[in-house]
Amino acid sequence: MKTRLVPAACLVALAGLTISATMSLGGDGDGGAASGLDLSVSAVATSTSASSPDIQIVTAGVPGAPADNPAARFFGMAMGTVSCNVGTIRIPFQSVNTNPMSYNHPYIATNVYRINAQGRLEQLTAAWIKHAFSSASASQSAVPGPNGQPACGTGSCGTGSGPIMGLNCSDTYSSGLNLGMSNLAPRGEVVPNDVGINVDINEPLPAGRTWLGYNPRGSFFDLFQGSAGSDTQGTAAADGVKSYTTGSTNTPWKLNMIRTDEINTAALGPSGRVLMESYYVLNGDVSKMNNHAWRRFRYTQPANSGGNEVVPATSAFAFDGPHTFGPPIMTWGDQQQLAQPSSEGSVYVASRVVNLGNGQWRYEYNVYNMDLYRQVGGVEIPVPSIAEMSGMNTWRPRQQTLWLDPITNTSGVITGARQRWIDNSPWTMSIDNTKDALMLAPVPVADNASPPSPTNPTLPNTIRWGTMYTYWYTSNFPPRMNGSAVITPYRSGGTIQTMTARVSVPKAPCDVTGLGGPPALPDGQPTVDDIIAFVNAYGDGNLLADVANIGLQPIPDGQLTVDDVILFVNTYGDWM
Repeated sequence: MKTRLVPAACLVALAGLTISATMSLGGDGDGGAASGLDLSVSAVATSTSASSPDIQIVTAGVPGAPADNPAARFFGMAMGTVSCNVGTIRIPFQSVNTNPMSYNHPYIATNVYRINAQGRLEQLTAAWIKHAFSSASASQSAVPGPNGQPACGTGSCGTGSGPIMGLNCSDTYSSGLNLGMSNLAPRGEVVPNDVGINVDINEPLPAGRTWLGYNPRGSFFDLFQGSAGSDTQGTAAADGVKSYTTGSTNTPWKLNMIRTDEINTAALGPSGRVLMESYYVLNGDVSKMNNHAWRRFRYTQPANSGGNEVVPATSAFAFDGPHTFGPPIMTWGDQQQLAQPSSEGSVYVASRVVNLGNGQWRYEYNVYNMDLYRQVGGVEIPVPSIAEMSGMNTWRPRQQTLWLDPITNTSGVITGARQRWIDNSPWTMSIDNTKDALMLAPVPVADNASPPSPTNPTLPNTIRWGTMYTYWYTSNFPPRMNGSAVITPYRSGGTIQTMTARVSVPKAPCDVTGLGGPPALPDGQPTVDDIIAFVNAYGDGNLLADVANIGLQPIPDGQLTVDDVILFVNTYGDWM
């Protein structure tokens, strides 16, 4: 696992509200050695002009007021992005607007998060993918870096534009370009990790590297037509020739769709913030940490009108932090971990424990799927079965995400596709007393067959690539830092059965050590080693045996009393 972030190649910046993203080719592989090919794109909301950020807010065609809060309003948001090649090889920008369509170009994902009034990081939206279609290959001087994003390139812009981005060249996609419907498509069509697809742009491939995949045949652009406020599957053949023609903004739900009550004063409190992120997915990428970048904003809620919340103007968002590489999860919580093994894709897990006082702690978890195409279909977090738990809840981003199931003939050729939508229901949370674990899972759908039944067109709300889910609960047990969360991929087809990441979890008062005794950490299971360690510590006056206060709460109070013995014995017996 890499422990350093290399701010290299491709800057994604919002022209006014700059979302900064970085794309690099070459030179930031493991150990500092040149990696041959490194396409890295970081995406951040940053701005070259704080007074006129390059975000666009769309209201025409958005849904009405949400049923659970008629005063709130939806609005769509698009962000501008800038890419820059400071690597050693040219970057392909081959367009889907050619016939036949090309798959070899960057895919731009944009997300909006919030830090809520409780300090919890939550992803609000996951927009459709922008298929990059051309590079202007401008000189690096076109992309200044006054807001914390790195300078673009180290020399003059090299040859290559249009379908190729030259060395040390930059390219700007304004928010207007990024909201153009003719180049927005579902995320599910893009495989964000290597799948062995060959490509030829007269550039060398590094040893052992392959390319990620997007199959134009049977894709959204291949089979669908735009209409007023919706998209419908047309009569075009599945031939890889682009049939999608609308360029209007009549389907704004494909953008980052935000509710005003998700970012208003009550939701954010005085310390809450809005975070905007961009993520470039690119063929041949080695390090994806600098494909992400994000920027933090203060939000000023407009005055309500007649009791209804008003959709904000771009001026309501003001910069409140530097351009930062990597997904936002990497800067939140008490600890962040890459789930292992990660050979099929990267899933990051972060945890945070908030001491609420009076013997109560809130445990918070975020799971971010960077590029695991198999999706996350289950999360298991250790919790002693004797722990009291309350306030269990989840948060997930709003995904108006279309999924196309390919329809193939007897020869295996794709002849069409079937449209399915993602169920946005919250995940279920249950306690498994045999495992001493909190089990998190999406609500099952009626039909998981492949191909699916036409009568059940809904997909489960799994954690797809480029999205983050949040879970939390309150417990009466204090934390230990060495719990192990178990991540289960949803889709079959890989070799990884589960992935694990270290998180903070509740510690039972009787769990004072691991196997082998001190100085091992509590290990989440009651054994004779705990009894031996407690008795020895108590007899020696060691505060390892300080597991309770005088009120028999599991709060160490700096002294050894009979209450420690009582709570240890009671909880050990209950847990056994």
